[in-house]
Amino acid sequence: MLVYIDRDFESIVPNYLSHIVNQLEQIEVYLGNKQYKDVERVALLIRDSARNYGFLKAGHMASKISFYCKYQSDENIEEVIKAVRLYFEKCNIQYVDI
Repeated sequence: MLVYIDRDFESIVPNYLSHIVNQLEQIEVYLGNKQYKDVERVALLIRDSARNYGFLKAGHMASKISFYCKYQSDENIEEVIKAVRLYFEKCNIQYVDI
């Protein structure tokens, strides 16, 4: 998947992507402990940061995690976590001047 990111973010995106991996791991720990409020909080952080950086699809997926927290739907949350990971693994980032 081709994602266009503002060239101004080029130096910080690699750190951001590492941070996302950590946040997804944190969500999994919270989910394992049934801490849905914490899952939702981290998902909303991912949603906002992903949108700010230009990873709009990831932001949308993180919103789904937040939604599923309201129903304590572990299976759906786990499915979306996998989708977010796959999205970032498959992203082909092209930096552009905006």
